[in-house]
Amino acid sequence: MPKPMRLILPHIDIPMFNHLREAQQQGLTFFTDILTKQENVQWHKHMLKNSSNNIFSKEENEYIMNRGMARSIVIHPNIILILANYAAVPYSEEENKIIARFGQVFEQSYIRFLDLQKLKHKQGKQRLNLHWKE
Repeated sequence: MPKPMRLILPHIDIPMFNHLREAQQQGLTFFTDILTKQENVQWHKHMLKNSSNNIFSKEENEYIMNRGMARSIVIHPNIILILANYAAVPYSEEENKIIARFGQVFEQSYIRFLDLQKLKHKQGKQRLNLHWKE
């Protein structure tokens, strides 16, 4: 069942989104929470309504709809990394340190990618300017 996914969903007023927004407003770069079964069902229904119907199998949906969710969330300017489990068991302190480090590495990697994109764009402009000067 574990598989990474990228979701772009509209915001609604539920704990899944509200906890994240509150953490961002407080300037946190890492936090954990546990969603109740009811809160997880709200989130799951919203996700299914606003994304592909093929995200989860029928068996996975039944499993997820009967559980809470524990999350560890890393927040940086360019990325938000969320690791969650439907056992609603919080990750250990050691696991959270690893998750936070992964978030830092993803953020640094993305910044480096942006730097390389800027350099490539700048070099392209320089080549164009040289071409026009000749």
